[in-house]
Amino acid sequence: MTVLDGEYLANLRVLRSPPPFLFYRGVLRGEDSCSVAVIGTRDATDQGRSRARRLGEQLVAGGVTMVSGLAKGIDMEAHTATLNAGGRTIA
Repeated sequence: MTVLDGEYLANLRVLRSPPPFLFYRGVLRGEDSCSVAVIGTRDATDQGRSRARRLGEQLVAGGVTMVSGLAKGIDMEAHTATLNAGGRTIA
């Protein structure tokens, strides 16, 4: 989709420089507008991985969608914990 499309995400449209294109597979849902991007190092410590997992679980409990690039490390830990807790992720 492009920034000109009616379905373009409202929370991205208000940015000073919104991404002009979004590429996705699947269905974006209204509740995805309540989302948090989790981005971190690929070379995470055990403590960092643990915190990312805990954050993923807490976001699910709050009804928040997890968003990130799904890179190895912090991103992956947060996504895995979110999915394990029954939450929704966008990567």
